[in-house]
Amino acid sequence: MPLITVTSEKNNRYIALLDGKELGILIYPKWYSQDAEIEIGRTQYIIKNKGFWRTDSEVLKVGKMLFRIKTKWRGTVIIKFNEPHHPYMLEPKGWFSNGYVLKDYTGKDVFVMTQEFSWKKWSSGFEACSHIDMEDEDSKVLLMVSLHYYRSALNAAATGVVAAT
Repeated sequence: MPLITVTSEKNNRYIALLDGKELGILIYPKWYSQDAEIEIGRTQYIIKNKGFWRTDSEVLKVGKMLFRIKTKWRGTVIIKFNEPHHPYMLEPKGWFSNGYVLKDYTGKDVFVMTQEFSWKKWSSGFEACSHIDMEDEDSKVLLMVSLHYYRSALNAAATGVVAAT
């Protein structure tokens, strides 16, 4: 199982590395943005929020939808556009566990992700343990989308804690 490390630059640019080789880059135009860009090699993808409550999103490549994402109370559902009957589910590892798990439609783990916070740099990074081959571009896009939603869940939790105090 390969271990993927994700480092951040100024909390708006995240770089995923596997054995020192770049898998992809996740870029936010603003630190509070829910929209993002993904760069894998020379290919660019856009994560665009939709809907009144902004709980639905699409992953676009040159204007064509590749993934549809729905955020629900129990987790985030990622649906590949050409395989609507094989959704992925991003959910917390457990009530007191740190991290998220992306599962396929059979319930098998695809990625297990945890946050790595650096107090010295005051920035967060992530680690992802992959249960699939990371050679094809769809796997890389799925990883970057999962990291985006894991980061969003962490930001929402932090906002809730700050608002409660």
